[in-house]
Amino acid sequence: MISRLFRAAEKRWRVAVPVTLIVVAVFAFLVGLLVKALWNWLMPDIFGLATITVWQALGLLLLAKILVSPSGDHSRNSRRHDDRRPERTRPDTDSHDADSDRSQEQLEHPEQLDVDEKRTAEFERYWREEGGQAYQRWLKRVLEEKKGGGDGGQ
Repeated sequence: MISRLFRAAEKRWRVAVPVTLIVVAVFAFLVGLLVKALWNWLMPDIFGLATITVWQALGLLLLAKILVSPSGDHSRNSRRHDDRRPERTRPDTDSHDADSDRSQEQLEHPEQLDVDEKRTAEFERYWREEGGQAYQRWLKRVLEEKKGGGDGGQ
């Protein structure tokens, strides 16, 4: 009984593997035809490039896959590997406030943050005292250049 099941499964595999390979090859060839048609329609007219064959189109697809794929991780199920990586959050999607980020930075690099805070305070003081006047001087200069026939430095 069991040997009969194994023979039936083996027979199915002997049919399924070649059929799958043929379907994959036909699909790849059709994709190559599509890339070839698009390339030969667009690239020679737009960029003056030569026309290509189906095999060159398939080579371009393979090259693009190699260049665009992330290096080192070519698995289809890469989420499994992402669990080991530390989670990164972007500031615009972060659920916690900037103060907690600043306190974390102070713990890691307290001397650097002190310098940054001093520079920020100095910039705010400069802008309050001179920034508005400097902007007005610049705006007046630009408007005078435009009136005088200049292009405003453009």
